[in-house]
Amino acid sequence: MPISRLPSGVFHLPRHVARAIDWAMRRTPSAGDDVWNFQIKGLAHAVANGIPEFAVSTNPDAQPDKRSYGVSSLRFRVLAPDHQTEMTLNNVLHELRIALEKMVFQDENFRDSFLVRYSVLEPLKEQGLLTSSFEWIGGQWRKVSSVFRKMAY
Repeated sequence: MPISRLPSGVFHLPRHVARAIDWAMRRTPSAGDDVWNFQIKGLAHAVANGIPEFAVSTNPDAQPDKRSYGVSSLRFRVLAPDHQTEMTLNNVLHELRIALEKMVFQDENFRDSFLVRYSVLEPLKEQGLLTSSFEWIGGQWRKVSSVFRKMAY
């Protein structure tokens, strides 16, 4: 049975396909590449190197970030050798720059915009579609398209 789009715009998957996707999503090892392990400061400096107009400023009085960002993707490399990361950070930065230029991005208050995941998730939580730990409530994910249509892009 093929994937079909219902008149409401929601995609319909055969139940066995949906269950298989759910099973895989719950068991996926860390997907990615070990070279994509960054601390925020290192990532910010890499962005500044790739996008010269981007300036990095840090709080000299802030405590150092002692968290470990080292996530091993060894299991994913073994399980899915033909599905490894093909992009480099420089490729991603180049595409990001092009996308921002195309959308004539000038929003100095972008942290409160739809471009920040939390700004997208918080209204879903407030409307009772997500739990406080950002998990879908029942079949509420179906209502998301109406929420996104109301958001100003």
